[in-house]
This record gives sequence, structure tokens and C-alpha cells, in this order.
Amino acid sequence: MNGFALVTGASRGIGEAFARLLAADGVPLILVARSGDDLSRLKASLLADVAPGLEIVVIEADLADVSAAASLADAVESRNLDVDLLINNAGVGAYGPFLNHAEARLLAIQTLNMVAPTMLCRHFLPKMVERGSGGVINVASTSAFQPTPGMAAYGATKSYLLSLTEALAIELEGTGVTATALCPGPTKTHFMAVADMSPTLDDRFFESADAVARTGLAAFRAGRTVQVSGAMNWVGAQGQRLLPRKTLARISGRILKRSLGG
Repeated sequence: MNGFALVTGASRGIGEAFARLLAADGVPLILVARSGDDLSRLKASLLADVAPGLEIVVIEADLADVSAAASLADAVESRNLDVDLLINNAGVGAYGPFLNHAEARLLAIQTLNMVAPTMLCRHFLPKMVERGSGGVINVASTSAFQPTPGMAAYGATKSYLLSLTEALAIELEGTGVTATALCPGPTKTHFMAVADMSPTLDDRFFESADAVARTGLAAFRAGRTVQVSGAMNWVGAQGQRLLPRKTLARISGRILKRSLGG
């Protein structure tokens, strides 16, 4: 990889893990998140502890704003930076009945989880195709494989992202550019707190952000289109091939409720 890796949601969690792994491999980085201060701290940490001298660009952007993806693309282009790996990691959810969520929150979930990744793919993939190399990792979820009562909007956005990635992978065949959907299950990040979730699951059911990011990078390098992170998550994802979708929806809703002590 000669160009930059652009990581959204890079300030913590899976995004930060991606940044640390890529920095350790000497890949120059474009780190994107809402908090410029958190990004600056991460950059300083990477330069001090992981990869002194590495070129790291930080761009503050709130991708839940519908115009932010275009502004981010313009910011990258104005710096004449070539993106060889796009990691659409930024995402957000909301737990509880769909009808209880404010319209503004639902719109932010859709914009951040669907619109921003779509627009960033549309901007950066053509240039990768011109160069004949590169790819995108779209961080979806095991929620992408079935409806998820209790997180209806979030699950739907991840189903969209999975479908988009699978279609792109076919369209990109023969170009030297790949598309990978990374589908983690429960992960030790701030995601659940932001989504108003209080999990009661034992820690052994959670993967570390580092493990998820390692799985995603390995899948990208192997050219895999869909990668479920974690053996038990992979087993669970296979249920969508065996059961009617209505049954899957009921089961996933019950599992989610029980995992949160409901």
C-alpha cells in the first residue's frame, strides 16, 4: 500500500485499533472523528509509541451531518492525498422501541451509518480503480444478517451496508480494488453506552477492538467480501440461512433483550 488509509470514527474503539495496527505497519493515516482533541492525542501517541515519523493527518468531521462526507472528501483532495484504503468505521445505534426515538436521532443514525459510507465510497473508489489497487472496509455488524427488534434502525442500516459492500465487490471485480464488510458482534468499545445499552453479558462474549480490527485487516488483505469477527458470531450468523426471517427477528429481539437484562 503506497497511499493513505482513511479511518472514520478513529478516535477510539475499533477505529483507534485500526489506526494503531496500520501505523505499526508503516501505513500513512488520515484519521477522522468528531473530536479534534481526541484525534490530536491519538496522533501524538502513535508518533511517540508506534511509528515515529509516520505521516498522519487528522480531520475533525461529524459525519452525522449530511454534508460532512462531501466536505471530508474535499479536505482530503485539497491536500493532494491518495487514499488506498477507506475504512468506514464510524457508526452509532440506539436501543429501545423504534417509536420512542426522536426523529433527529434516527436521522443521525441513518446519515452516519449509511449516507456517509456510501458517499465516501463514491468519492474514493473511482480513484483507486484508476490506480488499479486499494479497497474499502465497511464496518457492518452481525445485526446485518437479520432484523433486530430493539435496535430496528441500527440493524437496518447495517443490513444496507452489508448489501452495498457485497454488490460493490462484484462490480469491482477485475479492477484490483476490493470491498470487505466486517461484521463484529459485541465488542469492548463505547458503542453500547452511546446507544443507551447496559449489557449484562459476561466479558467472555465480547471481543476486543484490537481483535476485531485484526480480523478486518486480514480479511481485506485476503480479498474476502464478508468477514464475521469471532467464531461464535460466525455460527450465529449462519442462522439466517436456516430460519424464516420473521423467526430470526423474534429470536434476535429476545436475545438482545436478555443480554441487556430485560
